[in-house]
Amino acid sequence: MKITCPGCQWSAEVPDEKIPVGGVTATCRNCQVKFQVLRESVSTAEPEFFCPQCGTGQMVSDTCIHCHIIFAKYDEKQRIKELIPPVDNEPRIQTNYRSSKIVWAVIGLLVVVGLIYRPEIVSACKLFFHIQPAHAKHIPKSAITVTRSNIASIFLKSGLKGATDDPVYKKLLEFGGRLYPRFDELLANPVKESGVDLAEDVYAFTETYDGERSRTGVLFGIRDQSRFAEFLKKLRPGTVSTEAGVSILKLDGGSDLYWNKSFALIYPGGTKGRGKQRALAIMAMKKEESIAGDSLKKRWLEGKDDCLVSVDLERIVNQPGLSAMMKNYPYHQDVYRGSSLSFACNFINGKATIDARVSGAALLAEIKTISVPLSREFLESIPADKYLVFLASHIPFESLQERFRLANPEQYRKADEMVEKLTTSNIEQLAASFTGDIAIVLEGISRNNNQNSTGRQYPGPQSSRFFLGESKAEGSIIMGVKPDSVAVRLLHRKLQEGPEARSARFDGKIYRIDSGNGYYLLANNGYIAISTSSDVVTGLVERKKTDSPSMPASLLERCNGALSMLELKLSQIFAVFSDRQPDDPSFEQLKNNLSELRVTYRLEKDQVSTRGELIFSDATKNSLYQLAKLAVTISEMKRSRNPKNPENQGNPRE
Repeated sequence: MKITCPGCQWSAEVPDEKIPVGGVTATCRNCQVKFQVLRESVSTAEPEFFCPQCGTGQMVSDTCIHCHIIFAKYDEKQRIKELIPPVDNEPRIQTNYRSSKIVWAVIGLLVVVGLIYRPEIVSACKLFFHIQPAHAKHIPKSAITVTRSNIASIFLKSGLKGATDDPVYKKLLEFGGRLYPRFDELLANPVKESGVDLAEDVYAFTETYDGERSRTGVLFGIRDQSRFAEFLKKLRPGTVSTEAGVSILKLDGGSDLYWNKSFALIYPGGTKGRGKQRALAIMAMKKEESIAGDSLKKRWLEGKDDCLVSVDLERIVNQPGLSAMMKNYPYHQDVYRGSSLSFACNFINGKATIDARVSGAALLAEIKTISVPLSREFLESIPADKYLVFLASHIPFESLQERFRLANPEQYRKADEMVEKLTTSNIEQLAASFTGDIAIVLEGISRNNNQNSTGRQYPGPQSSRFFLGESKAEGSIIMGVKPDSVAVRLLHRKLQEGPEARSARFDGKIYRIDSGNGYYLLANNGYIAISTSSDVVTGLVERKKTDSPSMPASLLERCNGALSMLELKLSQIFAVFSDRQPDDPSFEQLKNNLSELRVTYRLEKDQVSTRGELIFSDATKNSLYQLAKLAVTISEMKRSRNPKNPENQGNPRE
């Protein structure tokens, strides 16, 4: 076949079998131009096949026309490869050997950690899987309050285990020694290492007897009988008696310690041996006599909280001492049937949380009739870019007023007469004026502000330093109000016609009150607002529904759907007090440790929940340790302000 270069027209003869069927790119030897060469179609009777290595189609031959491999040798190599398996076992065996060593090392490490922290791991697993300890069934049905704590978990979280040189630990010993003479023996090494952490799942319960009096018992499990016995010897040497298979030891304060091989009970003695008889009955109690058999109260014993306090509201309100008081309360006693109140405490790094939960079908039904979340439109109106204290709540004035009228008709009549005398309106009209939404925003506190534009003090009773110019709270109080309601008309009349008109100037939108400390008041457009800033009340006057929210998004999200919410910037508040008393280092301690407090109250599906969060400045510190540090600080504050004077101890008047 003759091929010709399209660039220089140089030509040459090439055998047909060297040109693939699909063509090939050739390069001219003369001018180096590349061009495509196609094979001329030639009819042949011999079959066509493709090279197994390069895939070039060609006539049957011994050698590939393109890659020049010899087909026979290529087939022989492929056959040998199929007969001999790949040699890669050695690395695989080595890898498996190393992996097994790593696995056994990890297992050994977990076993060692498990042996060291076995009590804490067991306790954590029980709490996580809601496993009730065996001694929980000895909580009597007559108990009206139950507190559950895991001493080992709390003790480990405190950060003081083995830290005898820690300054907070030493201060706790000193402070606790004033409360209990043998407090140092409870915490000092080696007693605290060998005894205190033996108490597992401690239950403190209060039960009533004789209709009026009550006793409080403490029930806890024993992990190690021999270690517990050694702990008792160091704690309180004394004669141990035995009765009905239960060991008994007399304690300070008129109480006794009862224990067997698995659990112990601290119970008051009482008169004529009644306390001991009751304690022995509790030790021998069966499950059907216990709180553990009640489906509602069983929830008291469950959960993964560090400490859980539960109250049987039905029993509490039916106590003789409270029955008379409950008659004047808006809720009837039957409302508390089957209801309970629980407080749960948890300690995590940088935060201590407290959760309160109210449950009970009848009580929740009553609460839902008067509890409504804060209006989102109202919340969006509140400017809260910066604040020391923020409080938002919904107060159902109309519902509370009606409940007050039904529960206490005589007291309601007297209160109605007083309101009518002062305002020429009745309680019902005033209650109907408000939507129930209220917010308080405290932005700061200024001191020694003696500026008084009027030259005179606020008329009337002068009991408030706020109006006298000695201190000034900078912030706003905003209440949702119905337009043209009794409250709005009453406020306008007082500020335009009453004695208050002397210090009030009205510009058609807001009032400016000059009474030593100027502030501004709005009483229309759906708000009654008092503020130290004219921008706040002016913004409320001119606000439209289409305006973007004034409140920051993060704060709005926490408030949304809540019945009430409180936030305190504790570090800034303590900074204000420390500025007033610069020589008191205690305020500096509080300012440097506490950051913020948040409390939110919400109505959920089957309970009313209140969540409190105490946030610390140092998130890396355990919150329980920080609470102990704050307790020491507060103790030092009280002692520094009330020093003991030996000369005055004999004469109380001095």
